[in-house]
Amino acid sequence: MNLNKKKKIINKIKKIIQKTLSIVISNSNSINSNIINDFRKKGRELGVKILLIRNTLLKIALKNTEFDYLKNNIFGNNLICFSINNPSFAARLCKKFEKKYKNFEIKFAAFEKKIIEKKNINELSNLPTLNEILYKLICILKNISIIKLIFVLNNFKKLKK
Repeated sequence: MNLNKKKKIINKIKKIIQKTLSIVISNSNSINSNIINDFRKKGRELGVKILLIRNTLLKIALKNTEFDYLKNNIFGNNLICFSINNPSFAARLCKKFEKKYKNFEIKFAAFEKKIIEKKNINELSNLPTLNEILYKLICILKNISIIKLIFVLNNFKKLKK
C-alpha cells in the first residue's frame, strides 16, 4: 500500500472518529467474511461503522482525537465498531453477535474517555436510546398530571361535603 492510500485511509478514519460517540473493539480471528458482511449490514441499519483496519493506521488516526487514549490497547486482529447515532448501539450489536457466534469476542469498549472492559460492557449496551428516554419522560409527566387531577378532584369532593 502506498503512502497516499494510507493517508486517505487515515483521513477517512479521523472523519469517522470525529462523529463517534463510542467505540467497541472485537477480536476478528476465525471470523469468516460472511459473518463480517452480516455484521456490517446490521451495523449500517443502526448507524454503526465497522472497519477492519491495520493497527498502525488506526493508532495514527487516533492521535490528537477524543479516543487518543486507546492507542496503547490496540494489538492483534481487530474489528472496530464506531457508534455514531447512539453510544450503546455498537455494544448492543457486538453482544448479539458474541452470543450468536462463538468465535466472535468483544475485547473492550471506549466511551467518555474511559476504557470499558468486556465484563462491564453491559453498562454501555444498556444505555437507553433517545426515544426510550422521551417515552419514559412522557409517561412520568402523564402520571404526574393524572395524579394531580385525582388529588384536586378528591379535595373538591371533600370541600363539597
